[in-house]
Amino acid sequence: MPSSAPSVKKNAVAGYGAIITECRPTMKDREDTVETIMASTHATLIHPYNNSQIIAGQGTLMLELLAQARSSGRPLDTIIVPVGGGGLLAGCSIAARGVDPSIRVFAAEPLAVDDAARAFASNTLMQNPAGATSVADGLTANLGALNFPIIMDNVDSIFTVTETQIVDAMRLVWERMKIVIEPSAATGVAVALFNEEFRRLEPAPRNIGIVLSGGNVDLIRALELFK
Repeated sequence: MPSSAPSVKKNAVAGYGAIITECRPTMKDREDTVETIMASTHATLIHPYNNSQIIAGQGTLMLELLAQARSSGRPLDTIIVPVGGGGLLAGCSIAARGVDPSIRVFAAEPLAVDDAARAFASNTLMQNPAGATSVADGLTANLGALNFPIIMDNVDSIFTVTETQIVDAMRLVWERMKIVIEPSAATGVAVALFNEEFRRLEPAPRNIGIVLSGGNVDLIRALELFK
């Protein structure tokens, strides 16, 4: 795990009995550390997002979301999914298009680590600058090569939001919905609330489904963000 990961994530992983090896929060250091562990333990790497089975598994949440919306009598015409490495977005976009080819699929990304948005706009895989960070730590990974073409085929646009907008959206969900979400999950909410390009969409979205991607948040850190 990167040394910059929130303590709440590290404590949860340790609580399940895992042995944690920390590394510096750069892609090269992550890859080098993984290779060292694999060599010493003969472990098999299961990539957290650049893996076809992970993509398929994460896509099942979209099947559930669309089914629940239909059963409530308010089928979705628009979905927003956070994007970092892209596994969640790729899986959800495949599932959504498979169920309803007319549904609009959008991604939400922090402006501070906007490699996916830049890649989408240029049709060229990009990387974030070395050392780039965001309060949405779960979305700081570079877009995976396996996910990139899937996203280009199935996603309508990628919208970005600022750090302040992410925190404001997170606070609103905590206070109004009483749901504890992490900043990465709040990124999709922030797009719906604050991104002017999204808010000017034509036709205007009627029923929007937003994937809240996780609740791994350090409560003390969250209170500091809300000040």
